[in-house]
Amino acid sequence: MHADPTQRAAPLWSVLIFTFLNSVGTGVATSGIFFIAQDGYGFTQAQNFALGVLQGLTYVPAALLAGPLLRRLRSSAAWLSERGVLVCLMVGMGLLAAAPALVRRLAEPGAAPAQWPIWALVALYTPLTGLLWPIVESFLSGGKSGAALRRDIGVWNVVWSSALVFAYWGISPLIKDTPEVALLGLGVVQFIACACLVWFPAHAPEHGHVEREPHPPVYKDLLRAFRVLLPLSYLALSALSPYLASLMGRLGVDPSWRTFTVSAWLAPRVIAFVVLGRWGAWHGRWWTALFGAAGLVLGFGLCVGAGVSAGSPAALPLMVLGLVVFGLAMGTIYCGAIYYAMEVGDAALDAGGVHEALIGAGYMIGPSCGLLAIAGVKSGLVPTKGFDAVLLAVVGAFVVLGSASVLARGRKGDAILTAASEHDGHMKRTGG
Repeated sequence: MHADPTQRAAPLWSVLIFTFLNSVGTGVATSGIFFIAQDGYGFTQAQNFALGVLQGLTYVPAALLAGPLLRRLRSSAAWLSERGVLVCLMVGMGLLAAAPALVRRLAEPGAAPAQWPIWALVALYTPLTGLLWPIVESFLSGGKSGAALRRDIGVWNVVWSSALVFAYWGISPLIKDTPEVALLGLGVVQFIACACLVWFPAHAPEHGHVEREPHPPVYKDLLRAFRVLLPLSYLALSALSPYLASLMGRLGVDPSWRTFTVSAWLAPRVIAFVVLGRWGAWHGRWWTALFGAAGLVLGFGLCVGAGVSAGSPAALPLMVLGLVVFGLAMGTIYCGAIYYAMEVGDAALDAGGVHEALIGAGYMIGPSCGLLAIAGVKSGLVPTKGFDAVLLAVVGAFVVLGSASVLARGRKGDAILTAASEHDGHMKRTGG
């Protein structure tokens, strides 16, 4: 009996290289785009927040539709495989990334760069990333469970998060004078990524055909907790990204060093991914959710506090410290969210779609809070210097209330686990 070639798993190394290359691209086009827009295209802080809202509005539906769309394609266009979809996505994303450079090339010499290509890029590129990552996650996790799933997800997390550090460092010298070159570079990278797909099977393995290790009931509770924390973390990040792009100017950081400085949160996130990817003692434990919730509140508060104290010598160190704490919390939350999504959701494509959609929801709500704070200042309801306070109050309210619900649930979960452990010990001692 011959093995079904469509059920063959993609070699891990090919998924990791494909992920690294695409993370460089999507990192520039999602988080890095705010620095490119401000310093290269003259975007205001309000425009950057609006750009962030547009990212969320286009990412969420695409991520949720990834599973249904691919099932529809399997039934109506069987000739187009999941690997074929990835090829189409790479070509489309590469061409879109090159478009701003073409527009700049055709413009009159000395003319101010037109802003519309950035709006168009975000509107068209972002939904393609929403389709991309659930498919990649399905190829990564197909047929895996328990320690094997944790190990491969851990390596994958380190790879894509490290790629973002390289992306930030790579675009730093280009942002001010040749921002379109940074975008053109990511387009080239995504064309190169197509080569990795030669080693992918036509379809990710169907997980129903694979015997999986049973997981404890507490995993479902932890999945719910991390599905609260995941959008909260990206809400905070998406509010901070445009805010930090502006704060760097107020703190006197040179444009060529701004993405280097902001990457202070990226390296700690990589460290969290390395530790949690190699060490499985956190599985089924509430402390990871509690640590993530507390670190999210503290890190965000320190970053916004740096803006409140702008002009003080302590402002820049305070911001960097906040970014370090924030990065550790982001890494912890992301690890928990994707592990339990893939474990409880049997690594299915829809589980990855929901995971990515929650990220997109955070990307949408965070900048909306920034726009609300700006509206309050412009309407006169808030003094001009009160922007930071309003932003902290609005986003902080979301983060604190959501984190508090997780902390309360965690205490209850720990109490239940302790009681169950004591009951088991009593039964063993009494022979019951």
